Amino acid sequence: MEKVYDCFVIRSAELYLNKAEAEAMLDKAEAKQTIKTLLNNRFEGGIPDVDGLNEKDLISFIRDERRRELCFEAHRWFDLRRYAVSSKYPEKKSIRHETYDKNGVLEGDYVLKPYGEDPAWVLPIPGYEIVYNQGNLVDNPQRVERKLE
Repeated sequence: MEKVYDCFVIRSAELYLNKAEAEAMLDKAEAKQTIKTLLNNRFEGGIPDVDGLNEKDLISFIRDERRRELCFEAHRWFDLRRYAVSSKYPEKKSIRHETYDKNGVLEGDYVLKPYGEDPAWVLPIPGYEIVYNQGNLVDNPQRVERKLE
């Protein structure tokens, strides 16, 4: 019996969202039709009106729709990172992450400052890659010790 593993599956909704965002970033009129195609298959009845949105508002709408559609599918961190470095409409925001002990009691939270103000936006190179490449890669910068607030 063959096993099915869905870790590397891409859903059609994600394809439509990727395409719509790329078209909107290039200020192409097709972006509105692409997002409408997704919305028509997502909603029964009326869909949100995107025709009157300007480029910036359309991109914001698509990003919000991506957050709703792909919720709990492990895209969020990479989306936030990509939005932070966007050359056209960068998002500067802090991220607050609550931490809990093993009993589920809130211990406090960590704050990731906006991109450019905190080195934690960049994922470290795995140690085994540095060893495998015999140190030819740049070493990871020292990680800042995070303290609960």
